Amino acid sequence: MAHLNMRNEFDLDPNVIYLNGGSHSIVPRSVLEAVTRYQREFELNPTRGLFGAWSELWKVQVKLANFFSARPEDLFLRANVTEAMNSLILGMPLPKHSEILSTNLEYGAVANIARFKAATDGLSYRIIELPRTAKAYAQLSDTALVEQIVSQLSDKTSMLVISHVMTGTGLKIPLPQLAKETRKRGVLLAVDGAHAPGSIPLRFSDLEDVDLYGGNLHKWVMAAKGTGFGWVAPRLQSSIKPIFAGWTTFDTREPFNAFDRGGEFQAKMLFSSSRDFSPFYALTDIIQFWERWTEAKIFKRIYHLQAHLESLMDQKVGWACVSPPIAQRGPLLTYEVPKHLKPEGYGLMIRLLKQFSLQIAMSPVVDLPCLRLSPHIWNSEADLERAVEILSSL
Repeated sequence: MAHLNMRNEFDLDPNVIYLNGGSHSIVPRSVLEAVTRYQREFELNPTRGLFGAWSELWKVQVKLANFFSARPEDLFLRANVTEAMNSLILGMPLPKHSEILSTNLEYGAVANIARFKAATDGLSYRIIELPRTAKAYAQLSDTALVEQIVSQLSDKTSMLVISHVMTGTGLKIPLPQLAKETRKRGVLLAVDGAHAPGSIPLRFSDLEDVDLYGGNLHKWVMAAKGTGFGWVAPRLQSSIKPIFAGWTTFDTREPFNAFDRGGEFQAKMLFSSSRDFSPFYALTDIIQFWERWTEAKIFKRIYHLQAHLESLMDQKVGWACVSPPIAQRGPLLTYEVPKHLKPEGYGLMIRLLKQFSLQIAMSPVVDLPCLRLSPHIWNSEADLERAVEILSSL
């Protein structure tokens, strides 16, 4: 069957059940081999490799833009979404005495960027509330969710920092609808897209009202570690300020002028220092992987595994699910840890791996200790059945 062929694309540890694609994906064998090949090619002549790097990076950026239906001149490459969100949030000037909002379900590192921006610039920082139980979401339409978020904005709000897919519960924010409302009110929308690329269709051509967006590629896209990106709406590109300085701060010269076609924005957002470029070069190879298997087949397999796992958990484990219904979430399935296991905290994750060779993530939701399961296309139904047996034995 097709999904077995997909599983065969990976070098898997036969002794480990890996159900944490939501933190780090396992990279396809072809992509790992490509990273090594690019590293070796670079080392044949590191000087030539360095001076030719930015021309090659631009080619990669063009392919990545096409993958997400974006313009290459609106993107910039970063090592991960945290770096991208630092550039977006810290680099955007905001009015004095205004406020930045984030939600109670945000990833802590990105919420801290918003908090740091507020503290540094003398702004207010406020957390708005989103529901955190499956029952609450079952009765909440996309329209009602957007209304609930918008109702918590104020006249002082200058920026809302929010995830596209929440890292704890998997809640999927109806982004086009929300962005339409925030733009109407003059509120900048900065989106943490850590879990969206590769898990739900992402088309920047459909997100014209979004202002700022950062994404990871090492999660659901299955790209090499150390790959992420940022995106800035064209209307804001002249306003954003780089948070670091380097060769391209004041003018763009060789070898960085491969990015000249992107204009001043590309120059000021470009990382212009020596680094390992091979993970970025290998984005070409992971895009080829997606083109070969197709987005439709990969998404179908991911969500089939998630639905199967949820059914098994309901039947055999019975823990309280805090994720919304499947139509309202990305491929993250989160359960409240039962009372007798809560004292273990993150130790439960360590014990499950050490004792049972089961790799999961612990993902607190506000003050609830939770266990998160995120299968990907390398998993089999047998993996899920064994994982549920282990969890039920606890």
